Amino acid sequence: MEGFFGTCAYMLQNNSIVFAVEVSTAGAALVGSKPFLVGTKALALFFTTVLSRLDLKWKVTNTGFPINYVVFAVKPNA
Repeated sequence: MEGFFGTCAYMLQNNSIVFAVEVSTAGAALVGSKPFLVGTKALALFFTTVLSRLDLKWKVTNTGFPINYVVFAVKPNA
């Protein structure tokens, strides 16, 4: 149901949701890291949109690791 681009978009979206924008005490040693974190999150969200649209246009399912498989099962007449 979802191709390679859709899978990549899904992964980026999940990572951008979990990606912390606040600098914790462990990351406080990184001076100026907050702009980098915000920029990385913004890029992830941008590429999520781009990859989602690519997936709608070109369904690449012969490579990568597509998700959301569908199985149709038919019960035989007994």
